[in-house]
This record gives sequence, C-alpha cells and structure tokens, in this order.
Amino acid sequence: GRFDTDRKTMNLKQLVGAFRDWSPVVRSWAAKEISHRPDAVSLIPDLMKMAEGSDKHERQGACETLGELKTPLAIPVFIRLLSHEDRWLRYKAAKAIRNLGKKIVPALPEILAAVAKTAEPYQPINWADPVQLTHGQLAAALFTGPVSDSLTSVDPKLLYPAIRAISTNADGMARAQ
Repeated sequence: GRFDTDRKTMNLKQLVGAFRDWSPVVRSWAAKEISHRPDAVSLIPDLMKMAEGSDKHERQGACETLGELKTPLAIPVFIRLLSHEDRWLRYKAAKAIRNLGKKIVPALPEILAAVAKTAEPYQPINWADPVQLTHGQLAAALFTGPVSDSLTSVDPKLLYPAIRAISTNADGMARAQ
C-alpha cells in the first residue's frame, strides 16, 4: 500500500524486483520510476531479455519500462510481443510502440502485418479481450499521431489489411482512429 512513496527510495535492482509483484499498479509504478532514473539506460539489454522471458509479470513490467524509456532498440521485441498469447503483454507492447512516435516508422511494415495477423472478428465476442485493446493502442499510434503521415509511403498490401482489421474492431474508439 506504500509502494507509490517507497519507490522513490528504492534502487534499480529493487525496482526491477517489483516486476514480480502480483499488482499491475506496482509494476507500472516501478516502470515509471525506473524510466526517470538517469542510469536506467544501462538496464535496456536486460529489460529486452526480460520482456521475452518466462515470468508473466516480469515480462509485462519490462515491456512497460522499455516503452517508458522510449528506446527504439526494443522495437523488434515490441513487434514480436504484439503476437504473444498474453493479451496484457500485447497491450503493453502496443502502448510502447505508441510511446515511440516517429521512431517506429522504419518498422511500419512489421507493425502493420502484426495488426492484420492478430485481428479477431467482433462476433462472436471473445470475452478474454472483447474490444481488442491492443488494436486500440496500435490504431492511435498509427493513425492519429506523428506516424500517420508516413503511412502514405507504405505498401498498400500491408496497409489495407491493417485498416480493415482496425475498422472492424469492436471498440468504437479504435475504429474512430
């Protein structure tokens, strides 16, 4: 209950250890705190490994931290995680991609392919993720931010399937993007 204030006095090792906590709020606070530390860049290689590791909570915490650090080095990791079976991890990867802004432009073909590949029909409802939260984050990253101008130079064979996937998403906010 005191992690929000205690995190300010923790070292990086303790904050990374908080990724194993059951609480997504604790993991998120740890990620944000790490991202504000000047020596956090030294963790990037370990965080990239952790984001694809075996511990579910560590993966999510590491992915969120990499997104907070806005490191383009992690783009290949984020792209792989967009297809992961863990939907919350996919969401964290999509949000990280959104945080990167224009830095994702070189990876647009892979991101668009992942959007199309992971699309699900909105009927019947998949109650594990009824509004496909990942696609909402990706829609915002691709179609409303600084990246949207770059879509005109992308192969339509990649762009159109991604547009179709998002335009049939159950979430109106994703479709509105």
